[in-house]
Amino acid sequence: MDAQMAAPVTMRSTSSMMKTLNRLSCYGKHGVENYLMGKCTSNSQEMVIIKESDVGPIWSYDLEEITCSVDAPTKGSKHHGLKSFTEYRLTPSDTNVQVGHRFKHFDWFHDRLLEKFGAVIPIPGLPEKQITGRFEFEFIEQRCSRLQTWIARLSQHPVIAQSEVFQHFLHFTDEKVWKAGKRKAEKDEVIGGFIFNVMLTPPTELSVQTIESSQDEFGCFVRRMDEGIRNITSTIHDFDKSCTGGVARELQRFGKHLVEHAEAFSCSGYLGEVNALVMAMQHTGKTFKDIGFLFSEHPKKDWNSFMELLLEYKGLLACFPHILQNHKAATEKLKECDKCVTANKMTLLEKETVNKRVDIMAYAGG
Repeated sequence: MDAQMAAPVTMRSTSSMMKTLNRLSCYGKHGVENYLMGKCTSNSQEMVIIKESDVGPIWSYDLEEITCSVDAPTKGSKHHGLKSFTEYRLTPSDTNVQVGHRFKHFDWFHDRLLEKFGAVIPIPGLPEKQITGRFEFEFIEQRCSRLQTWIARLSQHPVIAQSEVFQHFLHFTDEKVWKAGKRKAEKDEVIGGFIFNVMLTPPTELSVQTIESSQDEFGCFVRRMDEGIRNITSTIHDFDKSCTGGVARELQRFGKHLVEHAEAFSCSGYLGEVNALVMAMQHTGKTFKDIGFLFSEHPKKDWNSFMELLLEYKGLLACFPHILQNHKAATEKLKECDKCVTANKMTLLEKETVNKRVDIMAYAGG
């Protein structure tokens, strides 16, 4: 985009996100494969409830909705000033007690969410890291705004907002408590495919055809949404270039020449209505220059915020192929079990157990 636009709209590189997701793929230790075959056990007291509604399966949410503000970024240092950092102040609505987090804490929190919920819930990406200019005012303000959007979306999710790691991130009281909570979160075994072990779903069984139809419909939706966002983003980008480039420049150029042309009349020596005409042309020229300036400022006041929203949705959409991959792999596993029953390599009871686990995944996928 033009230089007059805000800093490029980017989020954290997907490479680190995909690395985490790959660890939780269908065949990892905590993958869906082991969950389906009953090779994972947990003593966790967690419970994620899914219930039926008029619009289909939905997450149950019993807590009061939390909002959280991210503001007042301050500079900090350690090791006698050898290392500098920016700390962001978070204020959750349920306690109104501020907690401070550096960006690396957000990074850690994001990784924990990916590990724990990435197999079923799309986790939005963090703002991109920046090596140079990390403490420039504009960069810090922009990152603070994006972190606000990021934490607001997480706060609204009924499963994430109730999770222990989320509550710890917002409510730790001192450094000792923070470190203890970090260690506990890093040792959490209910991650990846194991998250389905703690889900309580409606008892109605789902057919393979129903599950596959839902997967295909949602996959089509994701592709169309992704294509639509790319097209809209491209259109806005082109329109922004015309606003801040050619259109603004030509309007201001026309206004400048109109003002210069008005000055020619003052050299005519005619004492009639020249002054009124000159003033009218000068005013018109100035108005065109002002319109040109408004065009150049238009993206910053209108398009940038919309582009930020599109960026957020683009990041969410990027998570769904991995989630769909897990769900489709589970459906294929169920089909394999049917063949194993026919070949007397699996009992009917074992196959029905796998079927129930696939149903849980299907309900979680909505």
